[in-house]
Amino acid sequence: MSRQYRRRWALIPLVLSLVPLSASAFTVQMLDIHHDEGRYRVNFDVVLDAAPADVYATLADYRQWPHLDDTMTESRLLQTLADGKQRVHVIFHSCVLVLCKDVSQTKDLDHRGDGKVLTTMIPGQSDFREGWESWAIDAEADKTRMRYEAEFSLAFTIPSVIFKARLRHKLLVMAQRLEVSHPSGPDSASSAGPYASHNGARVKSLRTQ
Repeated sequence: MSRQYRRRWALIPLVLSLVPLSASAFTVQMLDIHHDEGRYRVNFDVVLDAAPADVYATLADYRQWPHLDDTMTESRLLQTLADGKQRVHVIFHSCVLVLCKDVSQTKDLDHRGDGKVLTTMIPGQSDFREGWESWAIDAEADKTRMRYEAEFSLAFTIPSVIFKARLRHKLLVMAQRLEVSHPSGPDSASSAGPYASHNGARVKSLRTQ
């Protein structure tokens, strides 16, 4: 790689750090992205100015995911598995400088009645070798505490400093969008009364204790 291109790559994290987010009330407790030997580990702990039931309903509905990430161009259901999990295929269209790439994930989505949403990536059907994600949603006073954890490895090449900067920005945008996202429709938790149906099970909507 030429010196000119190395300089351009080096500027990308700085540029992303300067991209403004509109005014939001969320408070980041921790945002840590660690990369070691091709594997990423992510911990994101944030307090959102939103109702826990709304946050949970948005994260548990794959149809809502593109509203949380502008680079996600597709999110569709492939099948519902025998255990109730949903196998979902998503596509991200992402550009770095003049280089653009469609990145795909196929993952099993699992809703849990204890305020957790889990996804497990399917090897061989994604641009990720393997990985998992976990969102834990809890009421905190009149707000919502969201703890996101993930571990994964990529099946494509990108400098880790660039990927970490982009992922950090995506997580902050997700937090911002969750504060203003209010799912609606017959399948959403917010419109189903005290209980919402997810993965064929009846899950009590989260509320402040």
